[in-house]
Amino acid sequence: MNANTIFLVLFVIFCGILVGCGIVSKRWVKESSDYILAGREISTFINMIGVCAIGFAGTTVALAPGFAVQLGLTASFAWGSIYGICGLLLFALLFSNFIRRCGAQTLPEYLEMRYDGKVRSVVAITSVVGMSGILANNIVSCTNAIAGFTKWNATLIMAVIFLVIIAFTFISGLWATTLTDFFQVTLGVIIVPTILILLCQRYGWLDAINAAWPGGNAFAAGITGGALKGIAPTYPSVLNFVICFAAALVWGNNYYWMKIANCRSEKVARKSFVLAAIILVVVFCIPLGIIGAFAGAFLGENFAAPFGSGSVAPTGAYGLIASTFPAFLGSFFVIGAVAASVSTASTSALGASAVATRDIYQRMINPKADTKTALKASKWIMVLIGVLT
Repeated sequence: MNANTIFLVLFVIFCGILVGCGIVSKRWVKESSDYILAGREISTFINMIGVCAIGFAGTTVALAPGFAVQLGLTASFAWGSIYGICGLLLFALLFSNFIRRCGAQTLPEYLEMRYDGKVRSVVAITSVVGMSGILANNIVSCTNAIAGFTKWNATLIMAVIFLVIIAFTFISGLWATTLTDFFQVTLGVIIVPTILILLCQRYGWLDAINAAWPGGNAFAAGITGGALKGIAPTYPSVLNFVICFAAALVWGNNYYWMKIANCRSEKVARKSFVLAAIILVVVFCIPLGIIGAFAGAFLGENFAAPFGSGSVAPTGAYGLIASTFPAFLGSFFVIGAVAASVSTASTSALGASAVATRDIYQRMINPKADTKTALKASKWIMVLIGVLT
C-alpha cells in the first residue's frame, strides 16, 4: 500500500475510536452540567491528561518546531516554558482553590458575581468568538498537516474533521473529550519521543545540529540569524509570549476555567495542572523544538524564502520531518499531529458551547429551561458553533 492508503486506514480507525468514546460515555450524561463539566467528578490523572491534551495542540506542533527554525532553540524552549510554567502552573497555584469553590461553572458567570450582568453578557459573547477562533486554528493546523502529507483536497479534509469533532462531542460532551483526550495524549507520548530518538539515530545529537546549523549555534538564532526579542510588545518576544500564551490563552480562557471547575476537589485541580505543565514542557515542547532544529539543520533548503528555496513554512517543520520516514511511520506520525489538533479543537468547541448555553441561552433566551431542555440546547448549540466556525 502507498503512504496515502496507509494514512487513510489509520485515519478511519482513529475517527472510529473517537466516535466510539462518545457512544460509550453517553450513558454518563443526564443533564447539561454532566455535558459541560462531566458532573464535577474528574480525578487528578484524568484531568492531567485533559490539560495535556489541550496543550499538545496543533499550535504546539506548529510553533515549537517553527520557532526553532525561525529564532533558534532558546526561543522555542522559552515559548514552551512560558506557556507551561507562567500559564498553566501559575494559574493552578494561584486560582484553583478560588475557581473550584466559587460555584461558577464558567468565567462569565463569575464576572457577573464580581461586577454585573452587562459584563457577563459582553464577556460571554466575546468568549464564544475567541474559542471559535481557537477551534478554527486547530482545524486549519490539522488540515494542513494532512494535506501536506497526502496532497488531498483541503476543503474536504476540513469538512471531515469538523464532522468527526462535532459527532463525538455532540453525543456526550466533556465525558467524550475526557476519554478521547486519554487516547490522543497516549499517542503523543509515544510519537513525539519516538521521532526524536529516530532523528538522533539518523543525524546525531545537538553537536550534529550545531555543526550543520548556519552560524554554528542552534540555540542563539534561527537558520537565517533571527533571534527572540525580550521586552518588545510585538510578536514574537518574551513579553508578548507572556501576554498571549500565559495571561490571555490560559488565565482568560473559559475552558481552562472549566478544567478546574470539573475536578473533584481543589487539590485535584491544582495537582493535575502542575503535573500537566511539567509533562507538556518536558515531553512535548522541548522535544518538538529539537525536532524543528533537526529540520532546520538538515532540511533547511525545503523551507520557503527567506529560510530556504522550497515551499514549506517554518511552522510545517513537523510535517516535513514526518515525510522523510517510511510510509507507515510517516502516516502514524501525522496521525499524532491530527490527534493533537482534534483534542484541543473539541475542547474549544465544548468551551464555546458551555458559555453559549449557560451564559447566553439559559440566562437571556430561556431562563426557565429544565435540565433536559438545557442538555438538548447544549448539543445543538455545539453544532451551531461548529457550522459557524
